[in-house]
Amino acid sequence: LFSTPIPSDILFQKVQKQAADGNKAVVVVINKIDLLGAAQEKDDEKTYSVEAAVARWRSYIPEAQIILPVSAENAVNVDVLRKILLGGEDVPAALRSLGRPIPGMFAGDTKTLTDAQTQKWIPESPGFLYNSEDVSDRSERFFCAEIIRSCLFENLGKELPYC
Repeated sequence: LFSTPIPSDILFQKVQKQAADGNKAVVVVINKIDLLGAAQEKDDEKTYSVEAAVARWRSYIPEAQIILPVSAENAVNVDVLRKILLGGEDVPAALRSLGRPIPGMFAGDTKTLTDAQTQKWIPESPGFLYNSEDVSDRSERFFCAEIIRSCLFENLGKELPYC
């Protein structure tokens, strides 16, 4: 259901290596916890509880800073994830809103995360990626073509193919 790590996957191995090196913080997000009830009706070899999923991921990536169960579709714990990833204000309060921590949710003996800890995880921005005078990454030619297409569509009432 929602605890399907693939240890032979190259990306998974890269994350494990970075976590073991300790040079980057690793946050594991377990999604689709809202499907727990539907999955329990099926008989297969998947994880059926959030606690078991957290324990399973903790065994794969023991150095992960936090293992957070979420349901993106139902917005469960998404606000907490957003605060953690953006280094927002009052991360401990967001974590308290989850209730009692699931065993293995935090690394080691940690009981919560501080604002300062999560802010250290966010890399420094290199500044603006684009010139402040740039309006778009598209050329003037592209915008002229779009204006012409728009005018033709309004007058002809038919969609025109791109050429």
